[in-house]
Amino acid sequence: SEKYVALDTTMADLRRDDGQWRPLPREQQAFLSRRLSECSPIFRKWPAFASDKETAEAFAMRFLAQREGYSWTLDFSGDLFCELAYEGFLSTSLELSMADSAPLQVMLPWNDPTRNTLDWSELHVSKNARKRAKRYTMTVDAAYDEVMLQCIRMHGEGWLYR
Repeated sequence: SEKYVALDTTMADLRRDDGQWRPLPREQQAFLSRRLSECSPIFRKWPAFASDKETAEAFAMRFLAQREGYSWTLDFSGDLFCELAYEGFLSTSLELSMADSAPLQVMLPWNDPTRNTLDWSELHVSKNARKRAKRYTMTVDAAYDEVMLQCIRMHGEGWLYR
């Protein structure tokens, strides 16, 4: 189907660089964060998140109090990704070409409470929807790698660098 852009991506491709991947040291994150803010208006405009300075919960409160739709961070730890998801953020990413080094990946946490949050106390599922949904099962954290693989197959890897 034309809607899929990376059908040949495999689970091995998804995990290919796991062994060599290392997060940026905090000092390098701080330096690059300053440089990005100096060089690009968007990084001055969007709120930056540094997990060594505030919790994901505190950042969510700060983020929701401002008008911007995106934020950014250079921290790609798995724990942070999960903490941001718990707070209602969807995280995409951006890869920036760097003249003198490897490309730089920037995580772009995004939160729209009207779209990213499900209030179970106000949820109404019609009788017809319940009837049609009987053949489906909802799970949490049961097939993360498979979900990521299918997202990459559909959208390409560019939305989810690490």
